[in-house]
Amino acid sequence: MTTPALQRALREAAAAVGALEVVAGTRAHFTELNRSIAVFSGWDGPLTCSVTPQMHDRSPEQVTESIRMQRWVVSSASRLAAGRALHVGPVTLRPRWNAVATAPTRVVTDATVEHGYGPETVPDATDPAQHTSAAARWFADAVRALTVPGVVSITLAEAWGPRGFVSADGTGNAPPEGGRRGVPVRAR
Repeated sequence: MTTPALQRALREAAAAVGALEVVAGTRAHFTELNRSIAVFSGWDGPLTCSVTPQMHDRSPEQVTESIRMQRWVVSSASRLAAGRALHVGPVTLRPRWNAVATAPTRVVTDATVEHGYGPETVPDATDPAQHTSAAARWFADAVRALTVPGVVSITLAEAWGPRGFVSADGTGNAPPEGGRRGVPVRAR
């Protein structure tokens, strides 16, 4: 959550380097933005929250049903933004942040970011279906559902790695439509 103190610090840092847009909000889900909207009462800049269908239920039905609810969620977030721009994302199949954790974060000893940069500490953050044609269709449907007035950007998944669209070596993770995983697609 971007607290008021962090909001001020981010604005000061952005002003020191030039024209950067500072976005406040939560890397957790809409629920956390909704619960904490008062934190942003003095904030006039853009807001953000992430979207994931599998916070509480990992069934395929939940993933499918989530598309209908995403439009409602993002419309509600846009109303909370009250005229401020809304950035949605990342949109991921599995949660990349546990806002209700009851145990400390798992310690990562890998000094590289090959496996991610935060979500890898959340148990089961990588969905085995991430690189399937079904996931590609789900992401396309999610973009359609999340495209509502007030939303100025949608960020899908991670750019690369196990929860991304491109492997660390630059080859594509997602199969071509109707194809199968493992067919290299060069990132541009």
